[in-house]
Amino acid sequence: QQILWLYPNNYLALFQQGLCFYKLEYVDDAELNFNKILQNNPGDYNSTYYLGLIYYEKEFFIDAIESFTSLLSEDSKNYKIYNFLGQAYYKIDNLKRSLSAYKRSVKLNPYDADIYYKLGIIYEEILDPNQAIKNYNQAISLDNNEIDLIYRLGMILYSEGDLKKSLEYLRRYIISNSDDLAVLS
Repeated sequence: QQILWLYPNNYLALFQQGLCFYKLEYVDDAELNFNKILQNNPGDYNSTYYLGLIYYEKEFFIDAIESFTSLLSEDSKNYKIYNFLGQAYYKIDNLKRSLSAYKRSVKLNPYDADIYYKLGIIYEEILDPNQAIKNYNQAISLDNNEIDLIYRLGMILYSEGDLKKSLEYLRRYIISNSDDLAVLS
């Protein structure tokens, strides 16, 4: 703060203070800092990235998409940016773009179980059960044992008539969720 009193537009001081605000969850103050940086340096990657995160957390998904999309011109190989884009598009119910972002992400990082899980959810929503099953299986093979994933895979296998395989996953689900009467019956 002392540096900013003397030099109100000092990039490093503004950015570091904005980062501190962000980490301390003073997101409105962080947003002000990052916007001030962008007024002086419109293409600043780091400020744009953190603004994208802030917009996403505030559920301003269109603004988050705009921020993250602008980062791709400098860093098109960052799978995390595609993940944020996929999540933001999903939140505004644009499944086609969400799917596209996650597909790009999985090409850049084929070892992230969460990406396959989210792809499976999207395929399930667009009524492509074979692709959903494929992605859920990939997520589980990469050691993602999230209970919702196990449940989803069990239920989609059940709905597709593969009762024997569905039992394996539904049993695993029941072990963790013995109160779920719908699955028990």
